[in-house]
This record gives sequence, structure tokens and C-alpha cells, in this order.
Amino acid sequence: MKICFVSPGAYVFFNPSSTHLVGGAEKQMYLIANFLAKDHTNEVSFCVSDFGQGKCEQFGRICTYRTFKYTENKIVGLVKLMQAFRQSGADVFVFRGAGLGVALAALLLKTFLRKRKLVYMMANSDEPVPRKLARMIGNLSAFLMGRVYQLADGIAVQTDEQAAKLMECRKLAASAHVRNIVDIPDASFIDRKTVLWVGRAVKWKQPHIFLDLAEQFVEYQFVMICPENFDSVFYDEIKQRAITIPNLVFLGAVSPDSIGAYYSNARLYMITSISEGFPNTMLEAFSFKVPILSLGIDPDAIVERHHLGMVVHTYEELCSGLSRLMADSVLLSTMSSNAREYVERYHSEEAVGGNINCLLENLS
Repeated sequence: MKICFVSPGAYVFFNPSSTHLVGGAEKQMYLIANFLAKDHTNEVSFCVSDFGQGKCEQFGRICTYRTFKYTENKIVGLVKLMQAFRQSGADVFVFRGAGLGVALAALLLKTFLRKRKLVYMMANSDEPVPRKLARMIGNLSAFLMGRVYQLADGIAVQTDEQAAKLMECRKLAASAHVRNIVDIPDASFIDRKTVLWVGRAVKWKQPHIFLDLAEQFVEYQFVMICPENFDSVFYDEIKQRAITIPNLVFLGAVSPDSIGAYYSNARLYMITSISEGFPNTMLEAFSFKVPILSLGIDPDAIVERHHLGMVVHTYEELCSGLSRLMADSVLLSTMSSNAREYVERYHSEEAVGGNINCLLENLS
């Protein structure tokens, strides 16, 4: 099978010298593609943005095709994307993450290359709910994404919750449950000190709550990795406030190759988002044996069911949970072991690979 992943920012994983900021969606595309490329009956490629690289580059068994620059006119960008679609010669195109760019590219594919298969992978639990999606990405983008869901030849979900919402709100059945893949490094839960937060500077991730906690709990060391997204004003607000807090280290973008060092020193990982799909950072924390303290985010209740940390629902409970977990070394150690066992069982490449193959086989 010839499979092309459409993920403009994913080039950074092939060439770490690229400084473009990426999130969990791009990393998942990269990890899934590498899994599929191990099967020599597959031809795997990527359509990526123009970062000054060659028009076509080979990385192992994966080929990347250069498309548009982020600063280019959108019509010009779509023309270049269409040219890359044709050049890849792929039978199946994979998209992930709701947004205007994804919607336009996917609809372009189904309009002009009708025989090609479109696979869409959900990345947020609120995506299937029209009004919530509109609140996240705007009315026009949400409307166009609705068409993408209808035209997709296969829809992959991360959780049972996403599948249920997709059926309830869109009357569409998920084609497969594809859990996120995570690399599993060597890690030891010894002499950990920090409380860690990782996320883009977007309002729905609520980074200000983490700053509130750092100001309140001066006895703990906090580390915040918060790269700028598209709202420079909001990013500057967060950064300027963060650098005034003595017990908090504020970092902007950290390369994928370097971020492991911060997980390795974390005693606790915090999630303060209003909504998520299955946060990639949560799995990264688990893989480094870091328990979670989450403000309401618990995909398929895995944190509570597998005792991987604590889920709370108010700021007061967040404060109480932080005090309890940081003080109870025995409880944290148990949760740390549970976290590592969980990712090894459910999120290794081997554990997820079967569902990826089933998704693709069902397209034929």
C-alpha cells in the first residue's frame, strides 16, 4: 500500500535542525508512519511544509515531499499541496487534527483525486460535537470539517469517548480505535523534584492555572515548557508573568530530542486543559514514570482506573491534590510504576500496530 501522511509541521522529526514548533498530532503521524514503513510492502511518504529543504528527500524508508511555506498565499499553498499529492502517487492519504488547513487540503483531495482514500484521525475529544468544534476553530472551519468527516473513507478515534460522541453527534461509526504510540525510554523514579507542565501557549490549555499554583506553593520547584503558538499577545502575557515567579523555570520551545531530560526530573506532571483528545504529553510523562495531576482530563478514565495519578475538578481540589501527592512518596512511587506498566501494555508500537493495520486493510 502507498500511504501519504499530510502533516506540514512533521518535518522537524525527520530533520531536527528545523526550528518549527510541533505538537502531539505531528509526532503521532511520525510514529505511525515509522511503524508502517517497517513493512516493506508499504511505501510511506509525507507532505510537509517548505523549510528550505529539497523538493523530495529520503529518510530511511520514508520520503518527504516539500509543499508550501506558512507565509505563502493560501491558494498558492493549496496548488503546491495538490502537486505533492500527485507526486507521492499514494493510494491513501492520512490527515489528523481539525482546522481550516486540514479541511481545505482533505476536501481538495476528495474533489480532484476522487479514487484516493482519505483517512482522518481525531485528535480532540470535543471534535465530534459541532458547537464545541466551532468554539475551538471557528464556524467556517468547523463546517468544512463536518464535510471531511462525511467524505472520509475511514475515521480513527483515540478513545471510546470519541467513538460514542462521533456516533451521537455525527451519526458516523469509527473505523478503528488507534491509541497514541509512545517511545518508551529507560527511566528511574529516583530523586525527582519538579512539577512539570508542557503545552502550547493557547488559552484552552489554561497555563495561567499552573502559574497560580507556582505562586501559591513556593516550597516546590515548577518547570513550564510553553512554546508560542499563533497568539503572540497571549504568549507574552504568560511569559512575562512566569519570569517573575522565583520558584518557576519558564522555557519556550524545547526540541523533541531534549525534552526527555525535563520529564526525567519531574516528580509530577500537570494537565490544566479545558479539553484534550489523548494528550501526547500525558503518555510521554507516563513513559518516563511520571504520575499525573489532571484538572478534569482523563481519556476513558484511564488515570483513575489504572491508578496513574489523580483527577480533580476544581482549583481547590487541584491544590489539595498537589499537596498530597508531593508529600506522599510511597503513593507517588506506586503511581509511577503503574504509569510505566500502562504505556508498555497499551501504547507501545506493538500494542497499537494491529489496529493501524486493520484500519488500512478495511479501506480495500
